[in-house]
Amino acid sequence: MTMRRVAVGAVGVILLGGLIVGCGSTKETGEPGANGAGSVSESNGSKAAAPKDLCKNITAADLAPILGGPVTTEVGPTGDCEFAQDDPRALSGSVGVVPSAQTNGGFEAYLTGLTLMLDSPTKHPISGLGEQSTVYVGMPKMGSGENLMAGGVTDYGGYMMQVTLTQGQGIPEAKMIEAAEKILRLADSNR
Repeated sequence: MTMRRVAVGAVGVILLGGLIVGCGSTKETGEPGANGAGSVSESNGSKAAAPKDLCKNITAADLAPILGGPVTTEVGPTGDCEFAQDDPRALSGSVGVVPSAQTNGGFEAYLTGLTLMLDSPTKHPISGLGEQSTVYVGMPKMGSGENLMAGGVTDYGGYMMQVTLTQGQGIPEAKMIEAAEKILRLADSNR
């Protein structure tokens, strides 16, 4: 296990703040797995299922143009779809599903968790995704943070999708926001 994967996994676990996440693939080209995501009630009263096969549906080829280079993917220890690049200075992170959003505190609780993990985070609302969607960017409070990280979430009423981005060197805030938004939109198109 690489230090980069450990860092991405640790950040993901911390940002989730104890929320249960699900993803349904064992590898990028693997078979769907069970994650317990099921039907949930959307706020408009309709039934919608949290995505079960997000990792299967989001490939390395989908992520490469967003991240600017070749990407590897795998299902991480929390069930999120983790992605990384060979260059340790490049963006890496995870994208995943929070299947029972309201029982786990909902959108505002998730945003609070994001803001608690970042020093002086800046909020960037995203229009046209779910009921509401936001990305926060800032310096990590834990570790030796000289590089920005980003966390974003889209609320679909009964479930949420989240993204976490870390970097190794000097990627500007605008690029972090752009990548986080594009990954959330990619996840949205694959739900």
